[in-house]
Amino acid sequence: MDDLTGHRLNDYQLLRQLGRGAMAAVYLAEQQSLARRVAVKVLAAELCRDQAYVDRFQHEARSAASLSHPGIVQVYEVGSAEAEGVRRHYIAQEYVPGGTLGREMQRHGLLSPGRMLEVLWQVGSALAAASERGLVHRDIKPDNLMLDRSGAVKVADFGLARLVETDGPRMTQVGVAMGTPLYMSPEQIEGREVDPRSDLYSLGVTAYQLLTGDPPFKGDTPLSVAVQHLNNPPEPVASRRPETPAALAVVIDRLIAKKPADRYQNAAELLEALAEAARIGQSEGWVAQSGGLSSTITGAGFASAWTPRTSDDAAALEQLTKAMQSESQREAVRRSRWRRVAAALLVGLCVGGAVGGVVAPRTLLQSGVNVPQYDDVKTQLFHAKMADTPDAWRAVLDKFPEADSTYHRFALRGLALCLLRRDDLRGAAQALESLPPSGDLGSGPDLVVAAARVVVYERLGERDQARTAGATLSAASQAELDLLRQSAPELIDGADAARQRLR
Repeated sequence: MDDLTGHRLNDYQLLRQLGRGAMAAVYLAEQQSLARRVAVKVLAAELCRDQAYVDRFQHEARSAASLSHPGIVQVYEVGSAEAEGVRRHYIAQEYVPGGTLGREMQRHGLLSPGRMLEVLWQVGSALAAASERGLVHRDIKPDNLMLDRSGAVKVADFGLARLVETDGPRMTQVGVAMGTPLYMSPEQIEGREVDPRSDLYSLGVTAYQLLTGDPPFKGDTPLSVAVQHLNNPPEPVASRRPETPAALAVVIDRLIAKKPADRYQNAAELLEALAEAARIGQSEGWVAQSGGLSSTITGAGFASAWTPRTSDDAAALEQLTKAMQSESQREAVRRSRWRRVAAALLVGLCVGGAVGGVVAPRTLLQSGVNVPQYDDVKTQLFHAKMADTPDAWRAVLDKFPEADSTYHRFALRGLALCLLRRDDLRGAAQALESLPPSGDLGSGPDLVVAAARVVVYERLGERDQARTAGATLSAASQAELDLLRQSAPELIDGADAARQRLR
């Protein structure tokens, strides 16, 4: 397969290859019109001449593009362009920079029970969204579970997905086994009809491997592995890793039951089991007592709140799971000698010095009715940071109008960045204009806000304002800019590209 690094496919400049498979290669690219990093999946040249492969490739894009969920890699565009004399078919999708769960296990070892619970919850939530649209993924495995910079999991590669009970032509057919043998369900191996319970089996095999180091079945050939999936009972998780908490082992062992009827019957049932496991984990000490995932799935409203009723509701539910990070990691950030910039990047709840005079326009204060009301502004702001939806950020301003202006400042900042990611430039500009002109944090300029202003104003054609914001970045030290680039690469890359165009 040839390497297209350096080529341009319509709006996408291919920067470097991220990986390749039998059908396609994936490149890190810059979308020129939006100055953002994306991943572009390009069908192999030899396959572009075969209409059957082209149809399957486009089917992958349609399957994934039909889903809108923060736990599923987002597809931006499917298209084609000439390159080296061949019409190349490509899918432009969200760039997830953190690698895969398989790679994480290779680098850092087995997942802890608490981390495993988090992974199961996030993937289960994504599969719930897929099954609501009638989609079965058919290839859940560690290398298809991507990690963003916060450690949140996103399901990738719906290339084998198909609609359940569709009236249209099928890309995969009964009697044809497709997937990865190490993780395939018995019914999938036999080429029988599959439903969402097949994805739950593959998720269970994935969890088994991430927790114990090996999948339940191994062999010298794909056929030998497939035969074991069909006939051999798996060794219980607790036998492979005795220290596994019983509540978690029970969930995984049920996921990999041979008969679909013996597994969880849908993702909702799995999530309810995970909620119970989290409550037990709190009492036993392997799940945090408060905050993050544990408080989300053990709360009183869990049973009625897990289903993503709207895209914002789904985002709120999924993004809240990102909070399950170790206290030691948070302390390391807080002790960093670049505390000023880190605080700006992490939207901390406490900063030195008061920031006065932030008054939001009334149009920014119209929060959605589905955002929960918390007892204090700190908790409301924490919820907004985890949910990262416009309504959640606006709720901080709307529900606590008399709060210290520091909290309003962080809410406006979060709202601006959220709207920028959604390409709502006018909304982002309005939020940015409600912040102090210098973006001062009390201990120095807010470089994230400065970078956002450069991107927004340049794209809106307001070049003088963009140059003013760019001057703040020019005055920053190289160490500060390097830290900003490490923590927010797409934002600083977009600002750099905008500053180049302003020259």
